[in-house]
Amino acid sequence: MTVKRRKITLKGVKPVDLMQTKYEYYWLYGAFDVLIGESFYCEYNRMNKINCQHFIDQLSLDYPDTINIILMDNSKTHFIDKFPDNIKFINNEPYSPELNPAESVWREFKDKMGWKIFEEIDKLKEHISKTINELTNEKIISLIQYPYIIEACHALNI
Repeated sequence: MTVKRRKITLKGVKPVDLMQTKYEYYWLYGAFDVLIGESFYCEYNRMNKINCQHFIDQLSLDYPDTINIILMDNSKTHFIDKFPDNIKFINNEPYSPELNPAESVWREFKDKMGWKIFEEIDKLKEHISKTINELTNEKIISLIQYPYIIEACHALNI
């Protein structure tokens, strides 16, 4: 699938480019540390409650010595049954991606995919992997350090 992005054209001229209409699905789950920019990702072939639970469990195992606070939207696929002791959740209002810093990271991914055509899902995964490797902690910080979240971290002495 082609991710459409803005293109510069003459006034009144619609952009013309190749489009891919073949669909295969692939989901990247991610968590980001708003203070140091560290990131954690898992890949899945579906977005559902089971994979969300697996992602949370993996995050818990990879960061066992810290309390991890996760800001999530209220999507049905983000509800989980088992809450690890070292992970706490704050739910955003539904349909408010502007309040979720992770959405800025996903926008960065989409911007890097704009107008590209991937012949097969493995090529897309390769591109995503390259994008992950290019995203430095500093870049992630610049995308996700929303003032209200930093103020909350300071208030909690995090």
